[in-house]
Amino acid sequence: NIPEFNKGTLFEDYVKKTITEACKPKNFFSNVCQTKKYKGKNEEQEIDLVWETKNTIVIGECKCIKYSFSSRDIYYSNKTIKKAIEQVKLKADFLKRNKDCFPTLNLTKKIVRVVITNYPLYTGLILDDIPIIDFKVLSTYIEMGYNAQGLSEKGNLKIFNQINFYNTEDEFSDRIEQSITTPDVVETFKKYITT
Repeated sequence: NIPEFNKGTLFEDYVKKTITEACKPKNFFSNVCQTKKYKGKNEEQEIDLVWETKNTIVIGECKCIKYSFSSRDIYYSNKTIKKAIEQVKLKADFLKRNKDCFPTLNLTKKIVRVVITNYPLYTGLILDDIPIIDFKVLSTYIEMGYNAQGLSEKGNLKIFNQINFYNTEDEFSDRIEQSITTPDVVETFKKYITT
């Protein structure tokens, strides 16, 4: 018998663990809440990601979507994304309404809402004011802190252009929203695309 598993829960746990581990060496304030269910005054919500940094709180809805091989896959992925957008809005509103119930969270900080996926299909899209990003792009922002363009010749990487995302803790925290809404990896290639 193969044990049952929920790929969505596994993805949420992976996102939380990766963010926590990636922030440790930087010595920046980072608190990834491990709680799954949040109890308010008269209501309860399950929130995939609540990540507090020095100046920002990221509220994320994690969605493990299938790579789209057919129009049916695209339809279901689109449906999943639309539902996730509504969910992240509801969950952010829930936290704001019930901020007195969460004294360890400083909900006066800037709140960034986001849908996080496991594939880059929707990265860079903003639907109904909610940005969508794949976790690889977000984790690169946290772990690497820069985007580099270069050439590899005989195993040696020569970087000819490097864009630093941040240098200080304040920049790290303040630029999270920008890195989510206009990911550099997407913006770099937009100039080469015409409609």
